[in-house]
Amino acid sequence: MITSSQKKIILLGGGGYAKCVAELAHDLGFQIVGFLDDEPTNWGKTVLGFSVLGGITTENILAAQPDGMVVAIGNNRIRQMIADRVASLATTIPWLTLCHPRASIAHSASIGVGTVLLAGAIVNTEAQIASHVIIGSGAIVEHECVIENFAHISSGARLGGGVSIGIRSTIDTGGIVNRLVRIADDRWVSAGEVIAK
Repeated sequence: MITSSQKKIILLGGGGYAKCVAELAHDLGFQIVGFLDDEPTNWGKTVLGFSVLGGITTENILAAQPDGMVVAIGNNRIRQMIADRVASLATTIPWLTLCHPRASIAHSASIGVGTVLLAGAIVNTEAQIASHVIIGSGAIVEHECVIENFAHISSGARLGGGVSIGIRSTIDTGGIVNRLVRIADDRWVSAGEVIAK
């Protein structure tokens, strides 16, 4: 996993969440070479002072010559689609895992590739966070939780101990999932909703 200062990173996506990821990458000391985005009207524009270099293609990623990449797209299904589209490059241009300096991660927790943890996120003892997951600002993932690939735990969401979150599922802002509850794949827990069983 690349974490050292001034390694070059390219961000796949150019929307609001990509801005959060860009600021985090900058704070961690990465050199941002630019964004790629599939919306042609964004090509040539700048996001936080960095250029949108074109569409998300293997050719454009290779042309940018990054040391690593992150899919910076909030929509879980699209994030998976993009990750699958360029997966062949990951052996030479690895997925980066970005953890904000003000996130708290237990030593016994595991974090997969391509996952992003924003400021104030808490991941407790023996939690397992898979690949390409978003853990939003101030989210709490308690002990022994299991978060599957491409899930999204939004800002301020809280998961009790032993919770399982399925592939591509979202716990929206401020949502609460009580201890030992299992959320299936492709589910959406609404903002502020409490799932008790």
